Amino acid sequence: MRIKAEIGTSGRIKEFELTGNAADDVAYAVEEEHPCEDTTSCDIAMALENGFPFSAAFLLKSATETPFLDKVTQAYYEEFWGIDGMPKDWDNWVDWYKENTWKCLGCGNHNHVDSDTCGNCLAARPDDDEDE
Repeated sequence: MRIKAEIGTSGRIKEFELTGNAADDVAYAVEEEHPCEDTTSCDIAMALENGFPFSAAFLLKSATETPFLDKVTQAYYEEFWGIDGMPKDWDNWVDWYKENTWKCLGCGNHNHVDSDTCGNCLAARPDDDEDE
């Protein structure tokens, strides 16, 4: 199946032939709609980078208009949604997120454990005994 939709509100139209692999196609659509490589403080980029494409899509769809991504996720409706109304990989994403991020005490942003400074306010990472 071939889909065609606008990328965000850019006016740019994207055509794409679905491959039949829901995870790969959803990941591709997320990358098109949100070309972010900040895997230290962007939860969407972190989810995508670490193998949670459905959660990345859900986070992005919750934040902005995503007409292209919407068409892809609609095509894979059964594979995308769990019985609880959340993406099928959501619980695993939440577990990964809790284990692999730290909360900035200055602004509340969550950052990947490999980051020593907050990607939002540039505050230094707190000592381990202060992490939440």
